[in-house]
Amino acid sequence: MGLRHLPTGSTAALVWPVDHPLVKTETVSLLLSQFKEAKQHLTIPVHDSHRGHPVIYDLHAIRSVLSFGPDQTAKALQSIYAGQITFVSVEDEGVIKDIDTPEDYRKYVGS
Repeated sequence: MGLRHLPTGSTAALVWPVDHPLVKTETVSLLLSQFKEAKQHLTIPVHDSHRGHPVIYDLHAIRSVLSFGPDQTAKALQSIYAGQITFVSVEDEGVIKDIDTPEDYRKYVGS
């Protein structure tokens, strides 16, 4: 829904699910830097061989997502743009830690 409400003229979007609140500011800065440098359709953080969030979409990827049917998910972008993805290795395990339950919250954040 957020992609549908980007300001006119937007050429990229940082897609950051709310269930990944532990990502460090430095990681976001690194992703943005790599996105600007590599100029690929997707920029995805990787920690310990696991792809994570947030992900940066360029305009092509945004348009693709907006054209998806109700049964398609954003993960399809990784197939569509398989050769046009920048994977950024990060030390920040927050990119793969999603917090979906009170138990997850206690595990990663504390009480």
